[in-house]
Amino acid sequence: MNIDREKIKKVFNDYVNEFDVEDEMIRLKKVHTINVASICLDIARSLNLERDEVNLCYMIGMLHDIARFRQYTIYKTFYDSKSVDHAKLGCEILFEEGLINRFVDESDMKSED
Repeated sequence: MNIDREKIKKVFNDYVNEFDVEDEMIRLKKVHTINVASICLDIARSLNLERDEVNLCYMIGMLHDIARFRQYTIYKTFYDSKSVDHAKLGCEILFEEGLINRFVDESDMKSED
């Protein structure tokens, strides 16, 4: 598996830039996501995980709230009960709409054995 953290950062920033980055709530969610990914990285490293596992943990942190940007743009709230289930929407954005392919492609997921 070959997950490139620099690619993840770039694709994430490109995706977020599709929204109103001048909106304070969008900026806060972006900072939150980057912080979560950093914590995931630290935890994975502290567990002495393999490089690929560390990078996967980082990517999961970056993607954990990917739907929040659309959710806030449409509904002006992060409350799922007042809008949409952000986890379900995140799966739709990543897998049905194919956003995950911007982060990794099939060749990235193949083992280097």
